[in-house]
Amino acid sequence: YKRYYSDEVRALARSMAEAKEIHKTLEEDLKNRLCQKFDAHYNTIWMPTIQAISNIDCLLAITRTSEYLGAPSCRPTIVDEVDSKTNTQLNGFLKFKSLRHPCFNLGATTAKDFIPNDIELGKEQPRLGLLTGANAAGKSTILRMACIAVIMAQMGCYVPCESAVLTPIDRIMTRLGANDNIMQGKSTFFVELAETKKILDMATNRSLLVVDELGRGGSSSDGFAIAESVLHHVATHIQSLGFFATHYGTLASSFKHHPQVRPLKMSILVDEATRNVTFLYKMLEGQSEGSFGMHVASMCGISKEIIDNAQIAADNLEHTSRLVKERDLAANNLNGEVVSVPGGLQSDFVRIAYGDGLKNTKLGSGEGVLNYDWNIKRNVLKSLFSIIDDLQS
Repeated sequence: YKRYYSDEVRALARSMAEAKEIHKTLEEDLKNRLCQKFDAHYNTIWMPTIQAISNIDCLLAITRTSEYLGAPSCRPTIVDEVDSKTNTQLNGFLKFKSLRHPCFNLGATTAKDFIPNDIELGKEQPRLGLLTGANAAGKSTILRMACIAVIMAQMGCYVPCESAVLTPIDRIMTRLGANDNIMQGKSTFFVELAETKKILDMATNRSLLVVDELGRGGSSSDGFAIAESVLHHVATHIQSLGFFATHYGTLASSFKHHPQVRPLKMSILVDEATRNVTFLYKMLEGQSEGSFGMHVASMCGISKEIIDNAQIAADNLEHTSRLVKERDLAANNLNGEVVSVPGGLQSDFVRIAYGDGLKNTKLGSGEGVLNYDWNIKRNVLKSLFSIIDDLQS
């Protein structure tokens, strides 16, 4: 259809279109003049004003958060220890007493229904905590809680604990969860190892590392081997602060002699008759008795028949593993347990003992002792002497 205009309407429509065009031109001109005036005073007036308002907003947010944390909460003490002889920074440490997760009981005057935990890494304590425990026992909450507490302390906020002392942490690096990347063709295990590689490249002795169940994306043997090697490298070579949460029970046995690895577990109460688990959410020193996967499955409502079949399969695997171990002991005429020496520790010892003599067939030259950092040598030798003492006893 073609719209019909009379001569009078056509003239009015033309006038209205011209008026709209003039209005648009004037509007653009006004906007440009305002922007020019704003730009002329951007560095002298507007930017300082924006920064001042941003600082006030940040301080008010920190104040409001500190008020809502409840009791107990404290102002953290940040210390930066320096070697008086070399004028270099000493290894970092952190210590939180009765730390709570800030997202729980926010706004309450007192902490309720959340079990606080002490977190201490470095200085008098080992620098790494190897955390084991049942599924859903609170391991991941402990890891996240430690990271958030460090962030809050270093940004000037109060921390939800009785006391907090720490050195400046240069970076917090985490390996949490299990995710693949379909678009890039990367499996869960590939993503896991790529993130781990980044951590190993960037971490320092002032970093806080949090690694949750490293190696779960691969087979049991591959996952355990990688987790053991990474933990040894971080504890012995990088000497970062951090937590490693794992379901590999034998990993704790491998590192029970390492001076910088502390075995930790989440405490629980177990009723074997009903397969019921009561989570106490308290972190204690020691190694967990297991993952209690069957108990958690029962609590989730999975049928008793399925769980019983799974328990039989698990018992068979454990029995087979025990038979293999007893056979190896008999073959070596050993009556006790075989003491596990991590592969990383063996490699470090060979490097210290033989050094570059390995390349030049000069075994026993001891050149590696001069090339290794004294902290690494100390940790390696302490671990070996502890293993020897354990064998003698």
